[in-house]
Amino acid sequence: MATHDYVIANGTGAAVRSDLNNALAAIVSNNSGSSEPGTTYAYQWWADTNANVLKIRNSANNAWITLRELDGTMLIEDGSASTPGLAFADDVNTGIFSPAADQIGFATGGAERLEIGSSEVVFNDPSNDVDFRVESNGNTHMLFVDAGNDRVGIGTASPTSLIHGEVSSGSAILTLKSTATSGEASVSITGENSSGTARTGIFKYDNSDRFRIGTAAGIPVAFETNDAERMRIDSSGRVGIGETSMDGLLVIKGDSNDTSMPSIRLKDGTDSREAWISNSSGDLVLANGGDDNTPHCKLTMFDGNIMSFAVSNTEQMRLDSSGNLGIGTSSPSGLLHISGDTCQMHFTDEDDSSSSRIYQSGATFAIDVDQANAKGGSVLAFRVDDSEHARILEDGRFLVGTTTALSDGLICFKGTFASNRGLVLESTQSSGEMIRFNTSSGGAGNISSSGTSTTYSTSSDHRLKENIVDLDGAIDRVKQLAPKRFNFICDADTTVDGFIAHEAQAVVPEAITGTHNGVEVWKEGEELPDGVSVGDNKLDEDGNAIPDYQGIDQSKLVPLLTAALQEAVAKIEALEIKVAALEAG
Repeated sequence: MATHDYVIANGTGAAVRSDLNNALAAIVSNNSGSSEPGTTYAYQWWADTNANVLKIRNSANNAWITLRELDGTMLIEDGSASTPGLAFADDVNTGIFSPAADQIGFATGGAERLEIGSSEVVFNDPSNDVDFRVESNGNTHMLFVDAGNDRVGIGTASPTSLIHGEVSSGSAILTLKSTATSGEASVSITGENSSGTARTGIFKYDNSDRFRIGTAAGIPVAFETNDAERMRIDSSGRVGIGETSMDGLLVIKGDSNDTSMPSIRLKDGTDSREAWISNSSGDLVLANGGDDNTPHCKLTMFDGNIMSFAVSNTEQMRLDSSGNLGIGTSSPSGLLHISGDTCQMHFTDEDDSSSSRIYQSGATFAIDVDQANAKGGSVLAFRVDDSEHARILEDGRFLVGTTTALSDGLICFKGTFASNRGLVLESTQSSGEMIRFNTSSGGAGNISSSGTSTTYSTSSDHRLKENIVDLDGAIDRVKQLAPKRFNFICDADTTVDGFIAHEAQAVVPEAITGTHNGVEVWKEGEELPDGVSVGDNKLDEDGNAIPDYQGIDQSKLVPLLTAALQEAVAKIEALEIKVAALEAG
């Protein structure tokens, strides 16, 4: 929408109205455009489509203030620690600001206290003398950073060293403490093998901020029970359970490969439910069940490149070696093959209050939207390339090119028909009916094509009619019609000949639809908003009544005009006879 200088120039009525409409359009659209309005005012709005932001003019009318992005993102000024972009009315130096790109700063009293960046979070980045405290349920100084003395306290607000911990009861089992900037605090266990070579095990905290349990000199770490090794980590970092020579990062080896001795068993706290992973003769089995090793659900990866999913120890789904997934069948014939008495795919919303499905039942294939719990306003949408192109509404109306029903039409098309035809009917025959219109009483008309012409027909068979009489007085009725020349508001440049619907309605009511100055009203059977009754006016977003425009079928004037012409011809012929008699005198 263009901008406007908001000065209505002198001119004729139409020009003034056009200038006023342009000014109103600029106001309604917030002066939307890629460049700022040529004329500006204090507190004026501008939708900057180039920067995709909404702006307002400052009180001095010398700069624009950015409010938010047009996609809905709220924007604030970057600000600083002393003047945060987002502050409190009674404490303007306390709030949130952006110190730099991809950073958020929190300030109190005009000084930064917390900074969150893309790679780190920093407390007290300006290095002020501001302490940091974490309180637990029983200790007000569970963690305390003494900023002035560069010390950390655990359980104390008065740390006396770089790290100082205190407990009010009990005592520490082991404390390793070093005040040096290099070296390490460690516990080492060293012994010699049968060859007299020293081997060392280490419990260590080093200056790289690591606590380490391990060995030196390339020897493994072994874990034993009952004087027998059960698990080890070798010098390459590979882990073996029941295995001392690993050929993988984790190797589990047992005496049995069935569910009685699975490779991995997971139990709940009551031992009543279990899950396990087993190697059964080369087949990998993942299952859960009771403590009797009977699987409830089971995933089996067969040695023959097949994956099976079982419930109640019965296969329900299978993925074969070709990548085909079968549900209810072990021989899928496509990428997805669903088989059953009633094949269904169900879709529910987040609270399970509405459900839709795709199903095959016998020879019927159907898509059922919101079939379980009708919520109202259900829609079946058809999308291509991530854009909706058509939809079916809850009441059965079919929309193409729009998401909003147009009036009460069962089928609605909306688009730029100058380059794209709205509806195309193409017959493989040289002629015939293209569209037939039926009512509850039978056929009402048709549109036919012969290949070179189109015929519009309405039902006129005498068997459909009664009370048939000749039409008379046509000339008098035609004289009551008031033809006009006009243009439609939406097309000011085109002048046409025609009638005003309500004026012609008094003469040919059968050719007119609607009522004079009619508006749309809520009808029986429609879903009514709160506080609205049948017969109430429908209102637009601004609270105005929605016009129900009258229409005219000018083809229904033909019988009247034909009768009037016949009457005129009869009068002319009678006059010609009189003139001839007078001339013969």
